[in-house]
Amino acid sequence: MSQNRFIAELRWQLRELFQAFTEFRLYRTLAAMAVGIALIGVAINGIVIPQNMIAPGVSGISLLIFYVAHKPALGLIYLALNVPLFVIGWREFALKYLFISICGVVMLSASLELTREVRIPVPDPLMAALIAAVILGFGSGFYLRLGGSAGGLDILATVIRKKFALPMGRVFVAVNAVNLAGAWLVNDLNSVLYSALFMWVQAWTLDRVQTGFSQRRSVLIISDHPEQVADGVMKRLDRGVTFFHGAGAHSADPKKIVYTVINMVELGRLKELLFDIDPEAHIVAVVPWKAKGQLLLASNTGRGFTAEMDELLAETRKGRGVVSTKPGVKLTHVREIAAEHDHVAVIGENRKLVIFALSEVPILAKGQGVTLQRYKDGGMADLVTLKFEDGLTWAMGGDSGRTRVEKDLMPWKVARGAAGRLPPNGFPRDNKF
Repeated sequence: MSQNRFIAELRWQLRELFQAFTEFRLYRTLAAMAVGIALIGVAINGIVIPQNMIAPGVSGISLLIFYVAHKPALGLIYLALNVPLFVIGWREFALKYLFISICGVVMLSASLELTREVRIPVPDPLMAALIAAVILGFGSGFYLRLGGSAGGLDILATVIRKKFALPMGRVFVAVNAVNLAGAWLVNDLNSVLYSALFMWVQAWTLDRVQTGFSQRRSVLIISDHPEQVADGVMKRLDRGVTFFHGAGAHSADPKKIVYTVINMVELGRLKELLFDIDPEAHIVAVVPWKAKGQLLLASNTGRGFTAEMDELLAETRKGRGVVSTKPGVKLTHVREIAAEHDHVAVIGENRKLVIFALSEVPILAKGQGVTLQRYKDGGMADLVTLKFEDGLTWAMGGDSGRTRVEKDLMPWKVARGAAGRLPPNGFPRDNKF
């Protein structure tokens, strides 16, 4: 990253951070972190340590050191382990997220010290593992759902994913495997078994708290009556909505695309609502809603950004503006970003292809985004996210249903904003993935 670009990015992030201090959302997140982290401290000191179990992530590494040395204090060990992680990863995150993460690390360190004398008597180790997992999972999920962070393994896993294209899940598995191996050396096999059960139930509980017990779907609706559809969704389904501003490919007429989140029970009610208001309306995209889920938004000019699904909902009839457009600029692509995807492939109408790291695309709440691909003439034809090591996949012509995979993507891997080069042989002539 050039010095000028770094300075411009830093200024933008400082403005975002200072703006956050004027909004209620930041203080709500910090309050949720205080509650959730207090529960984590109670679970670790009250149950995990008396049962000689190991927690997942950096907390588990801290416990291994604590079991061996019995000093310094567990909270100080956790704080010390996070310092190098922030030193390594500070340039990989927005300042707002770093501020929240630092607050979370300090809170958890303090919580581990303030609850040091807490003990929850649970004589049965199996029951202890289950209770501790539920408390810790609920505490973690409670603040993560509202955008909180307590540093730790999230920082390390994100840095490794961005620098080495290694999925975050593998980093979590590797670190937790080391934690369990350490539990075997420090304690005994029973400790490993109960710790493994504890980690699994904790992860399940955290996921349930984040996403809820009823699976949700994010829905994009194209209708000639978007205002009435949005009003009906808010009044009859009691759901918030957001408007995406798009345009018809042939007519170029501007359209408002309605975005909302529903559960599967409400899907039938939504269809009934659309039948009453606009029978010709189309649900053009139904994708799983996920806490921390992201969408990649891009315009016909090749500019775009990623947006958090949680940030796209609004509670007003007018919806919430997300993409800032100018005359001749239209939102043309909305793509869900899979958790394991680490790169973006963009092809222009000039049939030039570029592939770059997903980490180069900023996460914004609103705006025009950044240049994904540079064009001399024409604009963007299509884009897709992918896992780099899996290659680029596209459908072959005809009705065969066959696909082709190009594994060697290095000839097209460039920095974001490049012009690109012609795609692999056999790529569709319509320039669509």
